[in-house]
Amino acid sequence: MSRWPNPLHFAATALLLTAPTLPAQESGIAVGTTAPTSVMVESLDGKPLDLAAFYGKGKPVVVEFWATWCPLCRQLEPTMQAARVKHAEHVTFVAVGVSANQSPARQKAYAEANKMGGELVFDRND
Repeated sequence: MSRWPNPLHFAATALLLTAPTLPAQESGIAVGTTAPTSVMVESLDGKPLDLAAFYGKGKPVVVEFWATWCPLCRQLEPTMQAARVKHAEHVTFVAVGVSANQSPARQKAYAEANKMGGELVFDRND
């Protein structure tokens, strides 16, 4: 057993315990579903990027979906930033920006203004 707790478990548990189920979530990906091995996204500078580039490097990966307008995302952000700082050496954190009412430029400006860490990418294709 690893000496590091599974941060994905903590993040998922925190979300499940604190977030009400919303209709949009009911039609989304079921909890416990294995993530696809290849998903094309882009950097916040517009360069194509495969999420698979973050996997298989000997560290667990925490994937967070977020938007600048999302109240739950804003509420969770201090906790996620503390986890990114505390576990940066042992965990890769990837924040996937959703495209609803968003743009890479808007998310980049928000991330810079709020000093968000980790890997920031944008999912233009939902």
